[in-house]
Amino acid sequence: MQDNSSIAGIYGQGIGGFLERDFRFDSSESQIVGNPSGFSTDDWSTTVWNVNDWNEIRATVIGNPPTVKTWINGFTANEYVGSGNVLMPPSGFIALQVHEGNQFPKGSKVRFRNIRVKALTTDLDPPSAPTNLMIE
Repeated sequence: MQDNSSIAGIYGQGIGGFLERDFRFDSSESQIVGNPSGFSTDDWSTTVWNVNDWNEIRATVIGNPPTVKTWINGFTANEYVGSGNVLMPPSGFIALQVHEGNQFPKGSKVRFRNIRVKALTTDLDPPSAPTNLMIE
C-alpha cells in the first residue's frame, strides 16, 4: 500500500476539487492514521478491512449541494457536506480509481465486482456494521 493513500475517500472532481478523507494509510495495508468517524484505527486490520477477501464499499450522494457518505464493510469511512457554492452539475460520472505506484507488491491486483448505481428516491439507511464492535 502506498504511503498517504486512502480507500473510500471523496474527491470533488469538477465541483471544486476538494478531498475528504478522515484517515489514510501509513506504510502498509494494515496500518492507518487519522480519525475515522465510524471505527477505531486499531480495528482496521482486525474488524473493518478484509485483507484476504472481498470488501464492500458503499457511497451515497444526496442533495445539491451534495452530502456524500462512504462506508467500508458497513463502517462509516467519510462524509462530506457541501456548502451553498459547491453544486453538482446535472450529469457527470463516477470514478473507481487506483493510482499505480512503486509500493504495490509485484503481482498485486485490484478487482471490482457487483458495481451498481441507482437513483435514490428516499433517504437511505446506512449499512449495518457488525454489532460486536464498540466505538468510543
